[in-house]
Amino acid sequence: MLIRNNNSRCSRFTLIELLVVIAIIAILASMLLPALSAARERARSANCLSNVKQLMLGQLMYVTDHEGCYTPTGANGSYGAKWWTRNIIELYGIEEKSQMCPSKDVGKWLSDTSSHYGININHIATSARYGGDTKMPAKDGQIANPSDTIVIADSAQTKSTSKVWSERYVQSDGGIRGYIYIFDYYPTVASSYEPHALHSGGFNVGWADGHASYVKASATDPEQTYKVLGQGVNKTDSAASKWDRY
Repeated sequence: MLIRNNNSRCSRFTLIELLVVIAIIAILASMLLPALSAARERARSANCLSNVKQLMLGQLMYVTDHEGCYTPTGANGSYGAKWWTRNIIELYGIEEKSQMCPSKDVGKWLSDTSSHYGININHIATSARYGGDTKMPAKDGQIANPSDTIVIADSAQTKSTSKVWSERYVQSDGGIRGYIYIFDYYPTVASSYEPHALHSGGFNVGWADGHASYVKASATDPEQTYKVLGQGVNKTDSAASKWDRY
């Protein structure tokens, strides 16, 4: 004989219990999301560093094949009919995607000049800071400290002297525009080209000996980049400068 218990009933959440659960989930999410965001940026930075290593491999192959010379910029006071980015694509099969930093949120290759990695134009791609033939790129034998001399780095094109990123940098296709070369001094004019500290306040650099590494600067103060790297406006600048050949 089946006996019914009239006092039994299905267990249900009360409104207060449901709100408590939602609040707990919201608190956990607020704790986890920054960590997940930081982890994603670390992954993007690692991917970017891999790109820089690929580009430096192309640079060193070019050096080997061209009597010790690094790639000329390709225009703007240098030798070469093609931009350096196109040279290493065509000569050594370095893919276009290797010139796109995943942190810039630009989903397609725009042009040879909008590479997300800029070359050290005044000391490596040309001899603009030196006497003689200023169009001539540096030779490997001219660089006294290859492991501490910048060849390429994460780059951005500026449109303002403001330190606010949304005001400072040129936007292109949904992200900050990179550029094919970078200058060796903190700009005092609106339009310039500089290393871009977009990876948690730092950037990736390819050095003259071929290795690549992350350099910490500041995500809020672009001038800090040049305090870290020094400046290379002339040959008598501080020995701490990582731009020049000395």
